[in-house]
Amino acid sequence: MQNTVVIPKFLREVHGERSNWIDILSTHALAIIAVITILWSASGLEMAQWKVWVLGFLAYDLGGGVLGNFTYSTKWYYDQSNGRRIGFLALHFLQPLLMILIFDADQVIAGFAAYTVAASFLTNAISSPQRQLAAGAFLSLSGIMVLHAMPLDIDQTIRLLLTLFLLKLPLSFSIRWYRLEKFR
Repeated sequence: MQNTVVIPKFLREVHGERSNWIDILSTHALAIIAVITILWSASGLEMAQWKVWVLGFLAYDLGGGVLGNFTYSTKWYYDQSNGRRIGFLALHFLQPLLMILIFDADQVIAGFAAYTVAASFLTNAISSPQRQLAAGAFLSLSGIMVLHAMPLDIDQTIRLLLTLFLLKLPLSFSIRWYRLEKFR
């Protein structure tokens, strides 16, 4: 296997323009683990077959996105255009809408989704990578702690999806960690 892989145009939103096999394989392996875990978690729930398919797609996107957004090639791809970064963040209003479509916990999902997207835009707006790192980690991890500490009447599957969502955007995507001098 060669070290650098040129990514086809239709996969550049996931892997950037050039990547490596470790990043590609680990991103998709985590996505598969997320699908298996979330579908297994939801196996006791009564839901239509189309909802199971949408849930599987959502789990794949969130699980793979957490790791994919940490990779250098994806960071570099989105950093080439601020419009691309903002567009990516704005697209993430769709994932909570899919969660609301699947589950009957729309207020909880909408609340955590709004927090997550706002935290992502806030972290993204900070110009200093050092400050982004602290802010993004704080916002992501405090959101996860609140999600798991609150006595919410929601299924653990929703908690898993929202946890991945909280990791994917403010922590994984919005921090430009590769610009930190100590990381070079």
